[in-house]
Amino acid sequence: MPQPPTPRLSALDGTLWLAEPAPFLPFVWRALRAPCPSGRQVVLARRKSLEWAKAAPARALPGGGPGPAEELAAPQKALRAVKGRVATIPVYGPVMQRMSAELMKAGGTSVEDVGAALDACLRDKSVEAVVLDVDSPGGEFCGTPELADKIFAARGRKKIYACCNSLMCSAAYWVGTSASQVMMTPSGDCGSVGVFVMHTDESAANEAEGLKVTLIQAGKFKVEGNPYQPLGAVALAQLQQRVDNVYAQFVAALSRNRGVPPERVRGRFGEGRTMEAGPALEAGMVDRIMPYSDLMARLTGTGAAAAGGGVGVASQQVLRLRHEHAKRRAAYHTRLG
Repeated sequence: MPQPPTPRLSALDGTLWLAEPAPFLPFVWRALRAPCPSGRQVVLARRKSLEWAKAAPARALPGGGPGPAEELAAPQKALRAVKGRVATIPVYGPVMQRMSAELMKAGGTSVEDVGAALDACLRDKSVEAVVLDVDSPGGEFCGTPELADKIFAARGRKKIYACCNSLMCSAAYWVGTSASQVMMTPSGDCGSVGVFVMHTDESAANEAEGLKVTLIQAGKFKVEGNPYQPLGAVALAQLQQRVDNVYAQFVAALSRNRGVPPERVRGRFGEGRTMEAGPALEAGMVDRIMPYSDLMARLTGTGAAAAGGGVGVASQQVLRLRHEHAKRRAAYHTRLG
């Protein structure tokens, strides 16, 4: 009995990815190898996910609120408790524009769902604050700028928080930093500020299988970048230009979101690498180091964290001390030469 063809990485070719490759590609590879859902299953899943997203206000946590929470340390932004309900919007796994067979299999989040949930929370007068609970390696470019702009515009209407819990990379970082304040769990990673596009040359593999592909085209660049031929210089330059254009948009958006010059984003936000909590806080990539549970306790006025104590404060202080010690130690060894 003939075996189904092995999925190839060329399925990713041509898409502009805003993702941290190490955690992202395993999601994609599993999705490529899993059985493909039917069209009906995709439609039903999309409808169900949208209904779940629009019900975000109904899942909001009530808060009595002890009043304004103390400011932990200048020059960070103050974290305020809220008097009403706090709604959470999960952003988990790969991020793509809308629900699809691939996204279903990868267990990711659609930009469409997050936008629908945010709209529902903004309309509901009983919801005082929205928290984006982010654990994502990022995803595709399409839909990301639009969602980020929507979140940024909502800053003036309600309190919008984002928590890196525990991964907020690339597209997810673009979206998360659009919130009014960005929290990060002590063990988290954020950043991966960069863009990539793939091209897979399958010509040698096809030749080994006895396959020869002939492409008949109309339009000078119609089959440019296809996986059946090596990538030419002109096609490579065009892909690089697309990557550079999206990267410029990414940098400009982070400059706006974080209130820092573009040069700082390019030079201090990891240059494509992820950043741990301490360095990320020092670079201005996040506003505060705090576990998600402590953030919710403060906002809803429940638990020890709401009263100004708890794990969040202790974790933050210890992490700062360790980071300061590492800096002083490095400076000492530099002086020794």
